Amino acid sequence: MDENGRIYFDVDENPIRSIVSEDGNISNITNYYDAYIDVLESEAYELPEDKHKETAYNMFISHPPEELAGKDPSEYRSWEEATNLERGIIQITYFAAPPLNEIGYSIQEDNYTDGAFKDARKKLEDLGSPNVLIPAPQSVYDMQLYKNMQQVHSLWGQIGQFENPDENRKEFQQVYQQLRDEMNNIIVRVNFTLSEDPNGNDDPSKEK
Repeated sequence: MDENGRIYFDVDENPIRSIVSEDGNISNITNYYDAYIDVLESEAYELPEDKHKETAYNMFISHPPEELAGKDPSEYRSWEEATNLERGIIQITYFAAPPLNEIGYSIQEDNYTDGAFKDARKKLEDLGSPNVLIPAPQSVYDMQLYKNMQQVHSLWGQIGQFENPDENRKEFQQVYQQLRDEMNNIIVRVNFTLSEDPNGNDDPSKEK
């Protein structure tokens, strides 16, 4: 690990590691890569080029909460300094936002049956699969971020597996709105964590 306690493996080094207890039983399966990984499909949800990752990073820090309005981008930790989890969240948002917006458009148009709506739900169901592992938390702020992402991850699955949204529109819309709110909160929270030392003691977003 580095001086900040960050452990990192490249994809070709098999970043999915088993944490084994003294008695030999596996107690946890951990993703030490900087992207979400589908362990059954052996697929990492990562942006293909560094320029795309930089674009995604800049998108996050260009939408700060009021408390950070006017903060200079140089005051944030860079992409290279971000934790695995922060990088994973930034990348997975680029995969999750288009289907989320497509579902929102379908709700607006009161259309719950066309192919685009079904495809968008399938994409979120895939992202929300229990087989997709979130990058492991490795800093003080990562612990809360990880809990936030577990909630989002669960909601992706709920949206994808929701039965008969056309017949249960109100309930479906409630789940959708909860997911959209949680994803917006993630962007806010990553702004806070990137603006702080990863092992600092004061987290300005705890009260948000």
